[in-house]
Amino acid sequence: MKNRSLTFGDVDMAYDILYPTEATDPRTGEIVPLGRSFNGTARHPPERGDLVIYLADREDQEWRAGHVAVVVDVDREQGLVALAEENYDNRPWENPQAFARRIQLFEINGRFTLLDVEPNSRSRADGGRIAGWVYPVH
Repeated sequence: MKNRSLTFGDVDMAYDILYPTEATDPRTGEIVPLGRSFNGTARHPPERGDLVIYLADREDQEWRAGHVAVVVDVDREQGLVALAEENYDNRPWENPQAFARRIQLFEINGRFTLLDVEPNSRSRADGGRIAGWVYPVH
């Protein structure tokens, strides 16, 4: 959470980032509560700086630790969320100056869902499942 000047304690795996309840501003020592939105039931969309957390899949070596990405842009009109991340597909970033790739955002009856499916696609055989996103509560 470097972009928001927040840190949190150690986690064993990427998917564990979904569980801390507070972060610390290292400049001031202020404790900031962390909120989380669970994918599919979230009442607000992800925002720039939020951490998108992927579920672990113990049966798939590639996904056993889960994954984490940083939201760098949200376009609700187009239904796209741009992510900054490493170690995902080991491909060059789609837009090296702005984001690694974009995933789809859906709003249904005021609830938000992120799908790790590229725009204009309907499937992704090797993609991960998103648990939700984490953000500071101010």
